[in-house]
Amino acid sequence: MKVLYPTGEVPVHSSYQQQVRESNIKHVFDLVRSGKCTSRTQLSHTLNLSATSASALVETLTRMGLVIESGPQRSIQPGRKPISLRFNNSARQLAMFDVTRESVRFALLNLSGRVIETYTCPMTDIDWASADIGASYVQVFEDILEHHSQIFDQERLLAIGISFPGHYSPRRHAFAMGMAMNICFTETTMQRFTRRMGVPVCFGNVAMCRAYAQKKHLDTTHPDEAETQDLLYVDIGARVGGAIISGGKVFIGPNGIGGEIGHLSIDPKGPVCACGNAGCLEQYLNLNAILAKAQAACIEQGVMPPDSFEMLAANYVQVPAMGAVVNEAAELLASGIYSMFCATGISQIVLGGGIEALGHPFLKALYANLVERPLLSGALQLSYAASNPYSESAGLAHYFLDHMMVVLGN
Repeated sequence: MKVLYPTGEVPVHSSYQQQVRESNIKHVFDLVRSGKCTSRTQLSHTLNLSATSASALVETLTRMGLVIESGPQRSIQPGRKPISLRFNNSARQLAMFDVTRESVRFALLNLSGRVIETYTCPMTDIDWASADIGASYVQVFEDILEHHSQIFDQERLLAIGISFPGHYSPRRHAFAMGMAMNICFTETTMQRFTRRMGVPVCFGNVAMCRAYAQKKHLDTTHPDEAETQDLLYVDIGARVGGAIISGGKVFIGPNGIGGEIGHLSIDPKGPVCACGNAGCLEQYLNLNAILAKAQAACIEQGVMPPDSFEMLAANYVQVPAMGAVVNEAAELLASGIYSMFCATGISQIVLGGGIEALGHPFLKALYANLVERPLLSGALQLSYAASNPYSESAGLAHYFLDHMMVVLGN
């Protein structure tokens, strides 16, 4: 996760008093947005501020259109009733782009993280040998906003987000797609785009974005917030990615690759991966690899092979040749998850990316392999990701609002 600002640096005031004020404005923004505080009195008590100070902060957000007064609250207490405060989800927009080699998926979101418009643009006629492929993608971003979105409003734009299957490389000052690092958006190109748009542009690895979307989903279903502060997310699709949520935030690491379970080696003598390692879990466990192995097993046993992963998922329980391959995938995944557990101590595991099509039997097989390990057996929580076709966009939008947004008030 990384954010670029139009000025090239985080916009903060120089004086300590101004920095404290901006921090308090963000706290008020978060408390009203989450619904934890719905009046100036509650804000005053929660933030340990005077009533006057709390009111001044609310007025700042009201002038920005982010907070709306919605009349007196109901109260059995005598005296003047406190004014209800409501967050204005439609005050600003977040333009999110999910980037792959094949396409750019655009989603326009409001401040609640709800998708209000989508558009998909295929990537064709691209010079993949270009040293800075980011310029081609930026052209697509701008074309979508200018010509294909029906409700995008530049005046209400709060931020732009870009989720991609890769990481920011501090050494190369580039956003690299894939572990091979051979397709890059240079930071210089993306900073120019940021200045033209006049708003922050945030970047996130797609697995990290999806992981944070699941954390936010769990926040709404778990009454105890402590249960949602730490989780391991494993993203199994055409690739195998992963992310760590620790203390409610994405663990990125100094090199931006925290949680990359797909590049744990399960066979030091296995085939060399694009990342330079040998026998990476991703080479054995991506959906295409599982399908290919199931097809080969079926042909060997004289059984009609599945022609898609969906067909495999629908039939593997009834077809032993397919079932054996899926059970082996569960064993391999259990080894990777256990390695991550030993490194992090996190026992809440969420699976997504497409593997969830295998349903409860696969989850049961994975659970059986994991609980054989005594260190993990007593604490394991295992589930599939909640279905959301734009989870990477929602996750990145929420992460920006929660952890990267700076609210500047005059």
